[in-house]
Amino acid sequence: EHPLESLVEVLRAQPSVSVRALSELLDNARSEPLAQIVNTLAGDGRLVLVVDQFEEVFTRCMDANARERFLSCLLGALTKTENRLVVVIALRADFFGKCAERAYGGLARRIQANLVTVLPMDAGELRAAIVEPARKAGLTVDNYVVDEIITAVHREPGDLPLLEYTLTELCKRCLHGGRLSRDEYLRLGGVQGTLERRVEEVYQ
Repeated sequence: EHPLESLVEVLRAQPSVSVRALSELLDNARSEPLAQIVNTLAGDGRLVLVVDQFEEVFTRCMDANARERFLSCLLGALTKTENRLVVVIALRADFFGKCAERAYGGLARRIQANLVTVLPMDAGELRAAIVEPARKAGLTVDNYVVDEIITAVHREPGDLPLLEYTLTELCKRCLHGGRLSRDEYLRLGGVQGTLERRVEEVYQ
């Protein structure tokens, strides 16, 4: 809801950042104090700032002027830090148009010049997204579970959040057993049942 304040909170966690620079950044929303902070944190290297779910700048921040100040500040710092700042934003494709509605410090031009499109996963990539993290965590996944989840989410809108939520719930039930089993998956009601249960919890 308040993107500049969120950025300041992230930077405040870094012990080498000046409290004065943070206050100036928060009070004035200018790129100079942010550039100073970036240069301090980057040292001889580069600072990578990753903003996930960037569309929330439009869906949760209702003040268009605050949004403009935040983006102008953030993108202005890119030109004032001699390539020490790298900003990576993850944005849903249906929000590209929102980025061009106002100047936003040249946001639309920067996206256009540096766009990397992440395509929907195919069945093999979905399989790897299910099996590999489990393997790294020391868990095994029944083939039945893998096949059923792929069938349920493949080519569905919002497939990754569905996949993530289902696996999270399944892991909660199976973590100590070391195996994401068919029986537990069926007890959850599969992908659809897991989602319906969550909807009911939120509703209640």
